Order: sequence, then C-alpha cells, then structure tokens
Amino acid sequence: MDANNHVTRTGSVTFTDKEQAASALAWGTTTARAYISALPSYPSGGTDMSDAMDTAYAALTAASEATEHANYGNTHVQKFIVLMTDGENTGASSKHKPSLDTKTLNACTSAKNAGITIYTVAFMAPTLGKTLLLACSGSSSNSYTADNASELITAFEAIAKKVSDRSTKLTN
Repeated sequence: MDANNHVTRTGSVTFTDKEQAASALAWGTTTARAYISALPSYPSGGTDMSDAMDTAYAALTAASEATEHANYGNTHVQKFIVLMTDGENTGASSKHKPSLDTKTLNACTSAKNAGITIYTVAFMAPTLGKTLLLACSGSSSNSYTADNASELITAFEAIAKKVSDRSTKLTN
C-alpha cells in the first residue's frame, strides 16, 4: 500500500486515430482515475496506438521521472505500461496500416529494452489487433483478451495482481 503516495506514479494517454492529450505522471492514482473517468463512453475515429506508446515510453524514461523517485528514496523502480485497444491500427481510415504496427512495435521494443514491462489487453479487438498486442507485450502471460465487460475486469485484476506482486515495497 502506498498511503503517502511516495511509491506509485500513474499517468494515462488515450488514442483513437490520433493520440489524445495525456495525463502526466503523478503520485498516486487520483489524476489517472480522473482522466479515465472523463473519457467519452463511445469514442470515435480509427485506431493508431503508435504515438500513445511513444508518449508512455518517453514519460517513463524521462530524467524528470527518475528525479521524482529519487526525491523519495526510491532506488529500484519498476515501470509498467498497460496498452489496451478494441481495434487494429487503421489511422483515420478503415483499412489496416502495417506501417503503424511497425511504429507501435518499435515503441514497444524501446520500452522493453529500457526495462519496462508491457501488459496488453485486446478488448473485442480483431485478429490483427490481438496479434500486435501479443507482439508488443512479448509474452502470452502479459497479454490478455476480453470479449465482454466481465473478462475485461478479470484482465485488469490479473494485471493489478502481477504489478502489485512485483512492486511490493516495505515501508516504515
């Protein structure tokens, strides 16, 4: 538990056919929760995960992020990205764009090379979206599919358990 909000930092970035304004990393979960709660119920547009992945990677690897943790004595910081989509990379069109898959996978590879664990959730996504997310996570144990709300909740519960098991820190 992070009662003083000195261990856990969260942020959010969403996308349709283009990246939406991101919620910067902040201590605790309040800011990220508010960002997610304000999302429209029915987003419009196509799908382009690439810029959002770039943004998440850049935020987690920024020097300022290391400084934030160092200010509270956090010397071993585990970083995670959860990437969820209900589509495949189409950009603003209705046709799959392999170039956006390549760009997304490049960001995923950079993140994994930086020690960031990526979890993915394909929510009612087509086959190409599921395939991309599996490749992005790099492991079937980090990649989830959900075809309804119950399965979506189960996927996020499993991710939360994995993250909390890996990031347990004893505080005094």
